[in-house]
Amino acid sequence: MSLWDTDPLRAIEQAIAHDGHVFTVHRPGKPPRVHVSSPLCLREVFLEHDGELRACGSRLLAPLVGEQSLGSLNGLRHKNVRRTLAPSLRGAALRRHRDDISAIAGEEIRRVAPGTALALSAIASAITTRVLLLYCFGALPDDRAAELSAAFDDAFGALHVKSTDPHRFGVARRRLDAAVAAEIGHAAHSVDGEDCALGRLLNAKDIAGSESCHRVVRDQLVTLLVAGRESTPNVIVHAVHQAYRTPAVRRALTDELTGSAADIESLRYLDAFHNEVLRVASVVPTGITRRCVGNFVSQGHEFLSGVEVVPGIHGVHRRADLYPNPERFDPDRFLRRKFSATEFLPYGLGARRCLGAALATLEIKSVLAAILTDPTVEVRINRHDRTAPQQPGPVVAAPGGIELARTSQR
Repeated sequence: MSLWDTDPLRAIEQAIAHDGHVFTVHRPGKPPRVHVSSPLCLREVFLEHDGELRACGSRLLAPLVGEQSLGSLNGLRHKNVRRTLAPSLRGAALRRHRDDISAIAGEEIRRVAPGTALALSAIASAITTRVLLLYCFGALPDDRAAELSAAFDDAFGALHVKSTDPHRFGVARRRLDAAVAAEIGHAAHSVDGEDCALGRLLNAKDIAGSESCHRVVRDQLVTLLVAGRESTPNVIVHAVHQAYRTPAVRRALTDELTGSAADIESLRYLDAFHNEVLRVASVVPTGITRRCVGNFVSQGHEFLSGVEVVPGIHGVHRRADLYPNPERFDPDRFLRRKFSATEFLPYGLGARRCLGAALATLEIKSVLAAILTDPTVEVRINRHDRTAPQQPGPVVAAPGGIELARTSQR
């Protein structure tokens, strides 16, 4: 395995130190891949030349998310699916889920019995799974929610061993497909389309009634589940780790959370802290890969047809000209200045920016608030168990050894 597999952040940093903020990775049997972490070049390549780029999809995730996944669609089909789903992930529609997300966070944290401790990563994963199921399928009976959750966990876990155990993956994928198909069947007769992704997809005029309707809906739902499955829990773990390693930061967060009646989305220090966690953690170090379908030049760099290009998120977030002392965790930097979309891009940029960014942000802030404001919760950090093993894929592992303990009942 190469450094790109075992320590992608260090691989990126070494490449930038050697070749600068636009560098090319050559891989046997695959197209050259150009990493871009220059804000000017990012704007020109991914915004101004967007029409000359096509999505590649994810080779790793494709067997699970399917051929009709949003990440593989291009042109009008891609725009139509995003237009269908986007309204339910912003504004009033998202605010309708605020109380549900807070309730889910509280319920999962309260599962830690007095005198015991649970791994924060497991708690965060349970919260994220419930939030994603709620957004994708709406409120479900416990038995159906449990089957969807278990089926998805099985399929996602089997994906990582597909090359060595294809039978296991095939069985798990069929179980997931059956669970999703059952929900599509229920929804076809009962969903009003306002509160969940499934309803909106079934009611979309360009999807409903088509021969591929079931497949398109299935692939979008699984894509939404996969998109947040690892990244959001990992950010939650990073956020708690940063809050509890620096007492002054934790006090500032707690004071703001307990001293303001404002909505959680409006708290300035919490927002700055959240942004700095995303910047430093680099949970998703690169954006979605695109393939050039034409030749063009940006900032003196030639981009040829057939070459793959990726936004270098980690590289941008470590630029000392944008973020002085970039290794230092400093939420105040986001209070001192506003960064452009090509200077701070934790969720990518342009037409391929993460569709669920606002939902993930609300979940991360809600979980952090639930932990910080519960006087019976104790965070324990085992400094000898810092990082989980890196798995193949686009998401960087979170710190390990962090537990939530409950000291007493209120």
